[in-house]
Amino acid sequence: MLVGCGGSGSSSNNSGSTEVSTNAVENPDFGGLESEVAYEPNTEYDKYAIVEYNFEDIDTRVVAMVSADNAEEKFECHFDFYGDEQLSTAKKSGDTYEVLTDKTGFVTNQTPEIIAKAVAGGVWGVISK
Repeated sequence: MLVGCGGSGSSSNNSGSTEVSTNAVENPDFGGLESEVAYEPNTEYDKYAIVEYNFEDIDTRVVAMVSADNAEEKFECHFDFYGDEQLSTAKKSGDTYEVLTDKTGFVTNQTPEIIAKAVAGGVWGVISK
């Protein structure tokens, strides 16, 4: 559960903020996915999104925690897949996302799609620090 992910008012990430940074809110509506996500947002980032993603080739659904910086240039994707922790990081590279790390090597191809879905969804919560 995302019990400490919001609520401390405006945090100190307003210096150098961009238009993108204004889309994170204290209590975002993720349509009930909060109860299904396995991991908390990474406090090294500024905001988070919870994304439902389907591995179509194996007909499997996951709920991922996507942490991002305010500029939406650096990301972390974190979710459980059949009991295995999946953790990857990526950076924006032109119109796509370049995977920098993938803990298991299993989600390198899916990480950019999950991040793109979070960015397209535009629903972000503020990460309390």
